Amino acid sequence: MASQTELNKRLQDLLQEEAFTSSLGYPYLKESAFSNFMGHFHHLFKEGSSLLSQINHHPNGHTLASQVLKTVIKTAAITAPSDLWLLSYIIRDFKKIGLHEILATSGYSWSPDEHARWEPQLLYFDLLFLTSRGYLTRKEDVFVMKDEPFIKEIFFDFPIDLPFPEDADQAPPIKPSHKWLDGIRQFLEKKPSLTPSDWRAGLDDILLSTLIVPTLLRISKANKLTGDLGDLLPDSLFTIPEQELLEACGYTEHHHLTELGTRVFQRGIAPMGIIYAYKPYMLSHLDRLNKKKNQVWVERSGNVKASQDANRKSFALANNALDQFCEDTGFKFDVFIEHAVGRGEATRQRYLKDPKAPIRYFGADLEEKAIAQSIRERDLGHLPPHMKFICPADIGKPESLIDVLKQEGLADQQWVMMVGNGFHEVRNQSDEQMIHIFKAYAATGMVLIFTEETALSTSDLLATGFNTYHSGFRYVHSISGQGLRGEFDLEDEDLPMSWTQCANKGNYQVLKKYSIRSRNIYPYAREGRPNPAVSVTYFCVPDHHLVLRNLKST
Repeated sequence: MASQTELNKRLQDLLQEEAFTSSLGYPYLKESAFSNFMGHFHHLFKEGSSLLSQINHHPNGHTLASQVLKTVIKTAAITAPSDLWLLSYIIRDFKKIGLHEILATSGYSWSPDEHARWEPQLLYFDLLFLTSRGYLTRKEDVFVMKDEPFIKEIFFDFPIDLPFPEDADQAPPIKPSHKWLDGIRQFLEKKPSLTPSDWRAGLDDILLSTLIVPTLLRISKANKLTGDLGDLLPDSLFTIPEQELLEACGYTEHHHLTELGTRVFQRGIAPMGIIYAYKPYMLSHLDRLNKKKNQVWVERSGNVKASQDANRKSFALANNALDQFCEDTGFKFDVFIEHAVGRGEATRQRYLKDPKAPIRYFGADLEEKAIAQSIRERDLGHLPPHMKFICPADIGKPESLIDVLKQEGLADQQWVMMVGNGFHEVRNQSDEQMIHIFKAYAATGMVLIFTEETALSTSDLLATGFNTYHSGFRYVHSISGQGLRGEFDLEDEDLPMSWTQCANKGNYQVLKKYSIRSRNIYPYAREGRPNPAVSVTYFCVPDHHLVLRNLKST
């Protein structure tokens, strides 16, 4: 590991690196500079907070390069805890069944043989996840633990008797059990573990995540993290052990929020909540590895709110793009549908733009719990008073929606459907299946606007570290039978056909002018291949739609 003097010199050089600004206004570095930072600076939790402070007080702490590094550190503060919370279950269970010893010696030769000792598909997703976080190497289908002391410590010293936190989704007020509080104290008092010399997480980071993720979600559930918290964090929000946990994470110093803590409270709750909704899968992880049948589900109520919070910005951009499209082409629509409706955030924004517009509003979802939340929002006056709901409506079975709309006498009307991260929920999907689904929607003449997180290959995930939360996102969707896809087709491993290609083959044109890309995964320009966006809102018009003629003439 480099000395502190060497790291200070390396940081000084990085802050003076040439930096650039993308067409979307995001600053970025050269690839060599980003790799230099990722390979030499551990920037999770307290180390990340310390680095932010060091950059801020550096004479070159206000350069464009410094902005990139600070963004990388703050992004990791949001994305890493969820990944590491998932890893804690996998590592604990691997140790219980002795798989960690096999990985550390001969390696595990994976095969899809259903007669294998452990459930092969789940184990494959586990091994791929561990590889994407830098702990295993893979040569063909043989997975081997990397021979590094901090990795051996993670797998061999992980305290399998550590009391994991109780349910974060109980109704407030919640008084954590003494066992849970004692678990925090025992962790905070234990001897510090080995710290990696790069972006990867050590044992301390993983154990911190098992505690901080449910703690933040529990307090958020109690509606105590709303609004501007200010610099001073009220002691009343947390118990004394939880206050100590916040300090250990680098979120507070002497009860004052740090820059890192402010970022986590502002932006971290929603992504953590989305991943945490898959807790039932992790609680049954060991049983499923051992081939015991369990009925598992996503905790939909928590997932709905987290998804709404995460999708609010993308829905605003999508609705603005729809307005621009209508202005450019003269397109007018009579029916607005929000599928995977949740609390109806896309509809709420659409309705507020023009409450008097003669538009029929529909919300569709597969699950009654989601529809119940939408009905509650409508009754509170947050959604159109005449809005109707369709349930069950499986987004992967277009007829479940289309037939109802036709029964309403709307077959000859112009439809727009907006979907926030809903198409990936089509279970066990194939490329052919997705193309068939798009064709069914396109046949109605429906303008389709949908947002999806971008699937990344394992090599991309390794190269970007915690600059995105897509590693854990890919894992939970894989183990639950859902399918993420990329923005475009690449010659990479383990990625299905892209969303763009599926839509194009499904008789849609993806209009680049109105589609919306979030920031790029890599904070540097990639040579020889495109730089995928974190997420994309795809604006799709059927091939045969007359409005395309108007678009070509503008």
